Amino acid sequence: MESGGPSSHEREAKRPRRVPPATTNIVQLPKGVLDLICEFFEHTVDRWVVLLTLISDADVQKRGARALNNSGEDRLPKLRENGAIALAGALRYVPSLSELIVPYHSLGEKGATEIARALKHVPSLSELYLNENSIGNKGAIEIALALTHVPSLSELHLPGNSICKEGAIEIARALKHVPSLFQLNLSSNSIGDKGAKEIAQALKFVPYLCILDLGDNSIGDKGAKDLAQALKHVPSLDFLFLDRNSIGDEGKAALERAKESHPNKLFRSHIMW
Repeated sequence: MESGGPSSHEREAKRPRRVPPATTNIVQLPKGVLDLICEFFEHTVDRWVVLLTLISDADVQKRGARALNNSGEDRLPKLRENGAIALAGALRYVPSLSELIVPYHSLGEKGATEIARALKHVPSLSELYLNENSIGNKGAIEIALALTHVPSLSELHLPGNSICKEGAIEIARALKHVPSLFQLNLSSNSIGDKGAKEIAQALKFVPYLCILDLGDNSIGDKGAKDLAQALKHVPSLDFLFLDRNSIGDEGKAALERAKESHPNKLFRSHIMW
């Protein structure tokens, strides 16, 4: 077993993506009109937020989600707290939204809280990306509380958000509300052994989980052993990332035994720590 591994960004590019369910178009517009509208709003974050309140077309919504995603990565204007408040207000107008991708936007705890409390307006949400937004424990707890409103959620991405054990515990306890969860990414936080234990205990509520990323989380042997014992509850697991933690020989041995006895043969070749 080798230490280290690809970065979280590299792993995101390599992972299999689950196709989200089709959304229902509330307003049908000619494709040429949609293209003109989207061209006008391209790379303009605040205008995309406004657009969401005006047109509930699935194609526009998806292109808007990509614009929010790209603006964060390309260091264009970020939403920050005030933008998050506006975005939260816009969600009530797009009840069929399936993807909300808002990474690297400096949302902070308050911004994350506003978005979390607005998730009740998008019950069909399938993917939620809030990567590296400094949401902290408070933001994580609010997201956890909101999971009851998005029962079809298949992907939850909260890496690099200064989440400690308190936030991880609440997220773990809320997983029972999203039984179809396919991917959970909590990498580059500080959940520690206690947070890992809570996540392990919650795996029985997400039997279809295929990707679990807890890399770079100050997890030691105790947390690794708790996770190893719980892997039987996720028979479809393909990828388990535990790289950049503090797992010693005892924890590695437990994970090795769990890997060998796991029913998914594909999983056996992709475990990392």
